Amino acid sequence: MQRTILLVEDEVAVRNFYQLFFEHHGFSVCPASGPAEALRILREQIIDLAVVDVFLGEDNGLDLVRGMKAARPELPVIVMSAMTYEEPMFQEALTTGADGVFSKTLPMTQLVMDAKRLLTNSLR
Repeated sequence: MQRTILLVEDEVAVRNFYQLFFEHHGFSVCPASGPAEALRILREQIIDLAVVDVFLGEDNGLDLVRGMKAARPELPVIVMSAMTYEEPMFQEALTTGADGVFSKTLPMTQLVMDAKRLLTNSLR
């Protein structure tokens, strides 16, 4: 069964790169460029996991995570950023409701492993 990821990233080239990477690993991807589009997709489509960048232009990805969790508390969410794990933002993401965090400084295979782990846990 193919699982669907909502990928929220404002930079087109980065979003396209992550979309292709996830699709290469067997996922279906619904890309979104910002919070309004992401919340619309979340209402209209069956989404199994959300991957949200922290910095979405002028928007804050953590505010989006709060909105997603308010709408669908069971939805697993991974917050990603180019920052390293030492940044307080990653701890804030977890207290905001994110189920995982990913630093873009790590190999992307780590992100796929985290996504698969969260999806497996959400089936239980």
